[in-house]
Amino acid sequence: MVNVADESDWNAAILYVRPTLEESNCYSFTVGAGCYGQSRSMTVYCELTGINGGVGTLKVSKTEYFTEAESERELLFTTDDFGGVPVTSYASMLVYLDENDSFDGDNTYDVYGGQKHTVRIQYASSQTNNFFSGVLRSPRRHSAALEH
Repeated sequence: MVNVADESDWNAAILYVRPTLEESNCYSFTVGAGCYGQSRSMTVYCELTGINGGVGTLKVSKTEYFTEAESERELLFTTDDFGGVPVTSYASMLVYLDENDSFDGDNTYDVYGGQKHTVRIQYASSQTNNFFSGVLRSPRRHSAALEH
């Protein structure tokens, strides 16, 4: 067996992105990043598109220092990181590193699914609807009872 690794090889990677819908109905994003083979600072960029039904893109970043001993880090992006804009929905999110490492195939991570779909239901029937007529009769009965 021959070791073909070059000592100058190193890799930076986005390992995962976990969107979390918080109790405040706003998203936060946990990003796992790694740097293998070098100790260095790296900046993780997040681009959110279609925030809260809009059409624009918001770009934020965080910088962390990675060492051989701590080659993996978790970064948390919250409303504070997005300039105080509460993210209640988004069309897509691109998380990436702008690094010139030995393998750039794992430097980006796309996230979809942050839009809440609207379900519209229309009721149609050839039979009379007792619900609506009952709703209309209820105030009449209630006011008649109050008058007596």
